[in-house]
Amino acid sequence: MKRSNLLLNSLLAALVLSAGTVARADEPAKAPAAPAAEENLPAAKDIYEKYLSAIGGKDKLKAITSRQMVMTVEIPAAGIKGNVSMFQIPPAKAYSETELPGMGKFMQGSDGEIAWDSNPMSGARILTGKERETFMRGMRFDSEWNYEAQYKEMKTIKTETIGDKTAYVVEMVSSEGNKETRLFDKETGLLLASRATAQTQMGEIPTETLFDDYREVNGIKMSFKQTAKMMGNEMKTTVEKAEFNAEIPAAKFELPADIKALKEKADKPASDAPAEKQTEQPTEKK
Repeated sequence: MKRSNLLLNSLLAALVLSAGTVARADEPAKAPAAPAAEENLPAAKDIYEKYLSAIGGKDKLKAITSRQMVMTVEIPAAGIKGNVSMFQIPPAKAYSETELPGMGKFMQGSDGEIAWDSNPMSGARILTGKERETFMRGMRFDSEWNYEAQYKEMKTIKTETIGDKTAYVVEMVSSEGNKETRLFDKETGLLLASRATAQTQMGEIPTETLFDDYREVNGIKMSFKQTAKMMGNEMKTTVEKAEFNAEIPAAKFELPADIKALKEKADKPASDAPAEKQTEQPTEKK
């Protein structure tokens, strides 16, 4: 599902940036020529509604009370492979951890208000600004079916070929002003690809994710294989197990100790800070 894939892309961005030597800069991409106007393109809303029907319908999406998945993630060029566990409950609580042999544990999450990241390379962080906005929007459980409240603009711009499939290309602008492009299969309505800009601690990074191997889980179709392209790297993700509506302990979404410490430090009034010791000036003798 697209919402949980946003969490995965955010996690992969942290993984690539933290790995340091993994990321490599390719030649800057040339700006594509403006596409020629195509006639008789369906409205973006109609395309999105077809997508919702294709994956199971709004009623089934609204009935989801939790999501949990186990996945494998791999960056072939760097020889990196690990396991990912993800958990989500409404309205916007999430937790994910990625175990990478030789590198350690990469964690991300939200208690519904505070979004955070913690890994062996960059330490613990509380996400702020656009990075937090993007993360939290992705974690909202209603963002898949309640799309009109999440996006202020949707526009069908052209068709494009992906492999042996023809896709409608839809440009979307979120309520925060972030742009995203989604490509929907012209025949089935399923999401084939997504292009966006990841908000990271090192700035904005263009990303593209391809979706494949759709399977049904609890009456809802979801992609079991994704290939993400970021900073010249290709990252492959395979869902090993997916489950909806299973009970997840509330403790899973509590802030870790290092994040709590950061929050307490940020919340501490300036007046509570210890006063600097004043150096006593010698009295001038008369």
